[in-house]
Amino acid sequence: MMGLDNREALHQVAEEVPNGTNMSVLLHVMWRIMDNNKGIGLAAPQIGESVRVIIMDTGTTSHAIINPVITRRNLGKGLSEEGCLSYPGLRVKMKRYKQITVKGFTDNWEPIKLKLRGLDAFVVQHEIDHLDGKTIVD
Repeated sequence: MMGLDNREALHQVAEEVPNGTNMSVLLHVMWRIMDNNKGIGLAAPQIGESVRVIIMDTGTTSHAIINPVITRRNLGKGLSEEGCLSYPGLRVKMKRYKQITVKGFTDNWEPIKLKLRGLDAFVVQHEIDHLDGKTIVD
């Protein structure tokens, strides 16, 4: 696995993870890297793994989501001032939906459906952008 400056994986569309795949090692590494860098979200492509896996811990919500898909966008858009562990020190204002519903799977391959608002919604949208090969500088 590579570090946070792996730019190639950041510009590729990440592959879906086959159902039942053991993701424990990747998730362990992702949590450690995010915590060590004081982040609140991380996508697998940021560490060189081009698979559809994100994690988030905003202080109020903490989840690992495998194969996340936004199924609903509500409440219009708001401005989110975002940083990114892949671009240290950079802050960018982004327009994001204020509320979303996201579906995917937990690390145990149990279906998960989350209705998220505010910061939690902004973080998931930011991380899913990484899965789609987009960054805050694109």
